[in-house]
Amino acid sequence: MRFRCDAFEEYPSRHVTLKWSALMKSHLEMRQEFNFILIEEMCAGSIDAVNIQTQTQARRNIPPLHNSQMHVFYVNLPWIIDEKDYNCSSRSRAEWLSRGSVNVVQGTYFLASGTVFVMLYVLCLIGMLRGGLLKIPCYCLMFFNGIVDMCDLGVGSFIAAYFHFIGAVFCSTVTVNWLAGHLVWSVWCGASFNCIVLAFNRIVEMIPSVRRLRFLFRGKLLYTWMAISVFYMVIRPFVTRPIPYNTVISAFIGSPMISDDLEWEISHYQSFFLPIHNVTILVILSAAYTVLCCYVLQMNHFYREGLERVQVQLFIQAFLICSTTAVASSLYIYVEFFPASRTVVIMANVVWQLSHGLHGFIYLIFNRVIRTEVFAIFRVSLRSSNFAIPNTVTAISNKQ
Repeated sequence: MRFRCDAFEEYPSRHVTLKWSALMKSHLEMRQEFNFILIEEMCAGSIDAVNIQTQTQARRNIPPLHNSQMHVFYVNLPWIIDEKDYNCSSRSRAEWLSRGSVNVVQGTYFLASGTVFVMLYVLCLIGMLRGGLLKIPCYCLMFFNGIVDMCDLGVGSFIAAYFHFIGAVFCSTVTVNWLAGHLVWSVWCGASFNCIVLAFNRIVEMIPSVRRLRFLFRGKLLYTWMAISVFYMVIRPFVTRPIPYNTVISAFIGSPMISDDLEWEISHYQSFFLPIHNVTILVILSAAYTVLCCYVLQMNHFYREGLERVQVQLFIQAFLICSTTAVASSLYIYVEFFPASRTVVIMANVVWQLSHGLHGFIYLIFNRVIRTEVFAIFRVSLRSSNFAIPNTVTAISNKQ
């Protein structure tokens, strides 16, 4: 392994022990943790680098992002940056930028994919409005979730792309990263909560034994679910820290990477709140859609009843939307509790972005009403123009 002496010019002290975590260019998918002793002497040739390497411990994986010493809540005012806990004065902005990783490929991906996802999502939401689908409680929830998803795409795609283009770490973009870290966590909590509400809605609409609970999605009670989601998103920044973006790891993580002691940062900055949330989301969604899938498989009459067929179509859309959320939660749970390669961390971040961005494709593929209205915006005629859209909407409305 080759050591670069110029990498340590910012550490002028002699006879020190430096613990430095970095990504070596020759092993982009390996997170190395090195214990360097008497760096300057080694670079001057007075110490054999081989002897130094015998004292070096290298890890091929990024360690778990949580440990048993972490807290659950951190009460604070989210618009005030704690200068004590987040003190970046030890280095200049240029020095902090040098600790980041410029990645044009990832930046271009997030920018291009985010643009496509947002454009398709906007068209689908317009299609819901034009098609009169907001008369249906399930579509009202989907429309609201679409707004939350686009907020998440704004941060997880466009701001993440900006970070990759400049090679940002927390201390090089303190204000932007602080706000992005709060926003991205809040909208993730809101969007995943919305998926639970969607699953509950599908249960009470489809399973006869619990249809007496339909009143929970009628009138003002329908908007109560949305209000709870908004409250959850608003209150979260007051009780937890932000999760800033780090271009070296290519993900949003709780540790701002201010110090060189990663273990201390994990115990000090990370919170159990996020893994508790993710595990809860995964368990509830898995249980809810297992029940729904079993019920749908037992339905031998829905193909003969147009109304039940529409309910199943709504179930498929809700299932696919929430499946992306469940997969993203699963990957982040793995990263949070088990050592993971950088590839897995990047994949978790991309899947998290897809869990908000693919919904536009799902609507266009599986919802003919939305597809018809979207194509109508561009004056495109569908071959299946004989589909009775008004009758479908009326039938569902009467059922609801």
